Amino acid sequence: MDKLKDYFQNIRYASKIIFAASKKYFIFKMLLSILSSVLPYLPLFLWRELINALVDATFGEINSFLNKIWWIAALYCGTMLVQRLLDTVSDYLSFKYNDAIDYYLDNVMIDKVSSVDLAFFDSSDLNDKLNNSWSLIYSTKNMVTFIFDMFQKAIRLAISFSLMITLSLWLIPFVIVFCIPSVISDGLVNNLDYQFEKEYAKSRRKLEYYKDLFFEGARSEVRLYHLSEYFSNLYKLVWNQWDKAIHSKNIKVCIVNMISLILLTVNEIIIYVLSVARLIAGKIEVGDVAYYVSLLAQFRGDFTSLCYRINTFSKNSKELSDVRTFVEMKPLLEKGGTKVPTANPKIEFNNVSFRYPNAEKNVLDHCSFVINPGETVGLVGLNGSGKSTIVKLLCRFYDPSEGEILIDGIDSREYDIVKLRSLFAALFQDYVKYSFNLRENIALSDLSRIEDDAAIKQACDISNVSDFTKNWDNGVDENLTRRFDKTGKELSGGQWQRVALARAFFRNASIILLDEPSAALDPLAEHQIFEDFSKISKGKSAILISHRLSSITLADKILVLEDGHIIEQGTHRDLIEKNGRYAYLFNLQASKYV
Repeated sequence: MDKLKDYFQNIRYASKIIFAASKKYFIFKMLLSILSSVLPYLPLFLWRELINALVDATFGEINSFLNKIWWIAALYCGTMLVQRLLDTVSDYLSFKYNDAIDYYLDNVMIDKVSSVDLAFFDSSDLNDKLNNSWSLIYSTKNMVTFIFDMFQKAIRLAISFSLMITLSLWLIPFVIVFCIPSVISDGLVNNLDYQFEKEYAKSRRKLEYYKDLFFEGARSEVRLYHLSEYFSNLYKLVWNQWDKAIHSKNIKVCIVNMISLILLTVNEIIIYVLSVARLIAGKIEVGDVAYYVSLLAQFRGDFTSLCYRINTFSKNSKELSDVRTFVEMKPLLEKGGTKVPTANPKIEFNNVSFRYPNAEKNVLDHCSFVINPGETVGLVGLNGSGKSTIVKLLCRFYDPSEGEILIDGIDSREYDIVKLRSLFAALFQDYVKYSFNLRENIALSDLSRIEDDAAIKQACDISNVSDFTKNWDNGVDENLTRRFDKTGKELSGGQWQRVALARAFFRNASIILLDEPSAALDPLAEHQIFEDFSKISKGKSAILISHRLSSITLADKILVLEDGHIIEQGTHRDLIEKNGRYAYLFNLQASKYV
């Protein structure tokens, strides 16, 4: 019962999609479906009349039947021509309609992906669902064909049934009974395909990943470390498992299809034998034989096709359920807050713990600290200690598992999430290299000021982007990467990081977040960036993460994290005098320069 309910919910959902994508095309397609359902029966009737007229003419005066024969032939040809024209119009309309649905669905998915919680991407199962959702866009678009075809086949089946009764009512259940095995086989094949795709979705992703290693970022290491054979073996191992599974599935499909075809062939033979027997008995004419055989074939074809469409829709219905589940997924973050934060608020972590989805232990464990307005806080710790997680929690990409984050003494969940995030400008470790011009790359953090040349120049100067762009012909309007422009500028890793820094500085935010801003910079560029950072962050709050502890010394307060706990906090001088973990790490780095 639940399956049936889900099935009809998906029909309603698919109908809603195709109607929302284009109301105009929906109405046109509906009208064409009705015409296309009725029209094919007219040639069958005319062909019967033509054959009977020709047979009668051979036994009588041909001239008396000649005029009738010409009229029937002309109507037959005209009907066939109209039918072909309708098919052409329908094909053209389908192309346009599919484009409209493609555009609509892409926008639905893009809107969802851009708004879904980041926790979604931390889950392997949910990632499989997302990858399936994108690949299932094609299946969802096919709903147009399925829904209109089912509508069309239902009309044609009703017409065939009413016409078949004039020959023999008992033939209808006979044809249906012999069609049922074909219908069942279609269902079995569709279910086998769906289960295979679902079970081996991760294998497909692995194959794509291993293959992409040769074409994307691993090219240098593949050659340097002679990894070609290793990666190829990984690819072959997964491929062999995939190939073995798909071979087994295809054998089952072939057996099912063979049984179905044998039964359909028996069905056709019996229909022909019965029709010829009634002709010999004088109960029908020669034209009637062709008419009823064609009508029976039409009925059987429509019935089988309708059931096939239902089966296929059933398969797509399962896939559509995945798309629907993703699109209708409720956010984990509570976004109902309406409060607006002050320009430079006090931030307090109050006993905050956090665990990523499906993780076994907390990344942060009962952390408490305060960031006062205008204060620069440095985060120090080994990889995985929770430094970047604090930044993500501040931006409300996640909510704490325990405890609370207070903004001016109020839980961050009570604030409007867009207004809250407008407080921050950030350079993340995984900064993006946009294939836009330099102006757009910088102004993406505040598109309302994209034409503010003075602000863009200031961001370029502070981040030292001006050092390598001063001689560019098009200045800040120069295209970056050659993805869309063969003359575009290709930048080094350090240069890209400076562009990302410029983007963070360009945003007129009251809190600046820098997560390893000097990771790809040389010592001179690093020194210059932190010099300028101390100027631009004056009067603003800032959080600075860096493994180079010499850069952390400018912070007003330093938090030392280890295994998700804050084990030390204070000024650089305080922590050195304490001679704890921070002093050990700082002296360890300093000793390398002595």
